[in-house]
Amino acid sequence: MIATGWSALTGRAAETKTSAVFTFDEPLSNPATGKVNLDAYGIINGKKPFGRRYMNTIEAIRARRSVRKYQAGKVLPQEHIDLLLEAAMSAPSACNSRPWEFVVVESAELRKQITAIHPHCRFLPDAALALVVCGLPEALPTAPGDGFWPQDCAAATQNILLTATELGYGTCWCGVYPDRDLAAAMAKLLGVTSVPVSLVVVGVAEDVPTRRGYLDTAKVRYLR
Repeated sequence: MIATGWSALTGRAAETKTSAVFTFDEPLSNPATGKVNLDAYGIINGKKPFGRRYMNTIEAIRARRSVRKYQAGKVLPQEHIDLLLEAAMSAPSACNSRPWEFVVVESAELRKQITAIHPHCRFLPDAALALVVCGLPEALPTAPGDGFWPQDCAAATQNILLTATELGYGTCWCGVYPDRDLAAAMAKLLGVTSVPVSLVVVGVAEDVPTRRGYLDTAKVRYLR
């Protein structure tokens, strides 16, 4: 049997396991409510105590929620911010053009100002920060039409959401582009010449909503 998770990294004894995958006494989610039991991953206020495993990709996808209530006064350590940025910049992009730049907004005053121009992130002041994904349309001048940079920035945004979930934080994706007026106002406030595409609110969740995503086979067509 191959050791996985923390035991593989540390040599410490793993918890109960079957095959090569850890199992825990705590359920990963409550079937009745759809809520995720983050303690099954040892995640408390965004911290992961020793001895627990990290989520795999499908678990992070299932655990991700759009959180709109946050615990005020929480701060993300720089190492976690760096992981979010690394995840974002590891996203695929057309011709590896990497048409993005990022603004990390920790300033309480600036977060408050953002809520004045963005109608759907009024909960931002209670969160730890906003991570704004900005596009660089000129990064791939040979691209057809308006370019692929919005899709590339969307891929970066999703990577942020999943990595934040794995680290134990709540997030909410607040769209900016293609609302050109909002994008222009956001760019002016942030002092950038790039195009703000999305604003990701990140913080310690006060309440974790039930899961709303699911597999809908009626929307799948197979060509075999």
